[in-house]
Amino acid sequence: MQAVFFDAIDTLRVGTTEIPEQGDDEVLLKVHSAGICGTDLHILKGEYGGYFPIIPGHEFSGEVIEVGKKVTRLVPGDRVAVHPGAGYGVWAPGGFEDYAKVREENAFKIGHLTYDEGALVEPLACAINGIDTVGVNLGDEVLVVGGGPIGLLLMQVAKLAGARSVAVADIAAEKLTKAKELGADEVFDARDNLKEKLLEAHPDGFHLTVDATGNPIAQEQMLDFTQSGGRFLLFGVAAPDARMTVKPFDIFFRELKIVGVHAFGDKFERAVEFAKSRRVNLAEIISHHFPLAQFHEALDLTRGPEPSLKILMHPDGDA
Repeated sequence: MQAVFFDAIDTLRVGTTEIPEQGDDEVLLKVHSAGICGTDLHILKGEYGGYFPIIPGHEFSGEVIEVGKKVTRLVPGDRVAVHPGAGYGVWAPGGFEDYAKVREENAFKIGHLTYDEGALVEPLACAINGIDTVGVNLGDEVLVVGGGPIGLLLMQVAKLAGARSVAVADIAAEKLTKAKELGADEVFDARDNLKEKLLEAHPDGFHLTVDATGNPIAQEQMLDFTQSGGRFLLFGVAAPDARMTVKPFDIFFRELKIVGVHAFGDKFERAVEFAKSRRVNLAEIISHHFPLAQFHEALDLTRGPEPSLKILMHPDGDA
């Protein structure tokens, strides 16, 4: 079968390997959709422990083909999203392959959702965990900096959690247009004088600011947009050796709260049910589809200057 391999730091290829054989408590999936995530870039750079070689891909969905003899909850033909908590795509083979084996406990039925939507359950769970962790109070004014896929999910979840308004800032006009389509109350072009624009519209700042860029320069500015007594959610993943400067007195005097969150916590099953409600639009944050054989091109698009949202890979080219 076909699979993507990260062989070493900044070394990848599309090759072939044997179809895995599921264990007694595992199921074999035909992978239909798998999303490229910024974390995959960190893994390729060796910033997640350097578990090489590895088949990456921790956002994926597929059809159950075979089940182990101890599997009781799933049968062939079930359509599932994969909870990557067993390390799939990080230190265990992930979803960028034609077939993947996963533990029964890590496969969740997706009902009427498409496979594309199923592949986005994992980032949705991360967004839910972020908003749950930092907390949104009824009537909050929220700012999300970064209008990529995760920023658009955070924006939608914050609105559903009770925010009075959610603004999105980004340097790409296309992403701001998409943010408006998905319900952003305000959008701000971050290319020039962002601080002035934000404080002109919100002189006291925002109750909650959220970084979805992973850029330490952007993260360093977030407290400037956060009102006294407010919260800052550091969601975007910066490089492990990145640094940002804050003023301790500012945090003390203005009673600011800085909150970090990692991955999806215990929110995956909840995200599946929430996705089924279709109160969050998952399909509209997808911008590109590629067959697995074109993984190099897909990754170049992710890292390149052309604006893109969620890029999905499809084994055998099926979309």
